[in-house]
Amino acid sequence: MHQRGAQVTAEEGQIERFLDHLWVEFGLSENTITAYRADIKTVQSFLSSRNTALADACDADLLSYMSARF
Repeated sequence: MHQRGAQVTAEEGQIERFLDHLWVEFGLSENTITAYRADIKTVQSFLSSRNTALADACDADLLSYMSARF
């Protein structure tokens, strides 16, 4: 999923393991996994702009993200 030799952060590794789990457990299509990856990266970018790691996000952080989208 990642290019060989590319440095992968711990958070990116966690995202990929989560997406792999969805693919294995639920047999989701590559298009669905790609869409999920894009959505997670968008949330991750939003949280990063607020100096919050994805794994540390709380309900208020996610509600702020959803409010900013609309």
